[in-house]
Amino acid sequence: MLKSVMAKIQKKDEESKRILFEMFHEQVYRKAYFITKDHYLAQDILQETFLKAFNHMDQLKNYESVGTWLSVIVTRTAIDMIRKQKRSNGIPTEDTFLEKEIVSQPLSSSVESEIELVWLKENLRFAINELPANFRAVIILKYGHELKEQEIAKILGENIGTVKSRIYRAKNKLKSLLLSSDNMDGDSL
Repeated sequence: MLKSVMAKIQKKDEESKRILFEMFHEQVYRKAYFITKDHYLAQDILQETFLKAFNHMDQLKNYESVGTWLSVIVTRTAIDMIRKQKRSNGIPTEDTFLEKEIVSQPLSSSVESEIELVWLKENLRFAINELPANFRAVIILKYGHELKEQEIAKILGENIGTVKSRIYRAKNKLKSLLLSSDNMDGDSL
């Protein structure tokens, strides 16, 4: 079904565009909201994402990966809009780029292990939110979306060396944030 819808979109069929929108709008909106934490901005990003997707549908090589393709578009659009908003009015926004869980450990049957895992994920999310936007973006693209450095460089329009450097620095910053959070909780003696 997806293949036929995509073929019709290539021929500028409006009904097929509506079907594709219906299939993916919730996923795109959730990602936009997760990044911006702003319903109105997420709606703008949703609309902009689909406009970009429909205008560049001919660039999509594998129709089976349309969900991933839209995910990359919405992430880039959200980052761009946040940057634009910060430049234009200076109003700080909370931009969180984590959708997938970066820490994946199998859940054990013990309640204590499950609570520790939830605590670790919450601390990791908090620490990622504390990172500067450029560090946050590379960490999310690298570990959340499982992209390679070259792909990240292309998405962000940066040099691959810059991307590698940011990943390294972001990981060190995350480590120090997590260690300082452990010390603040009184866990280490």
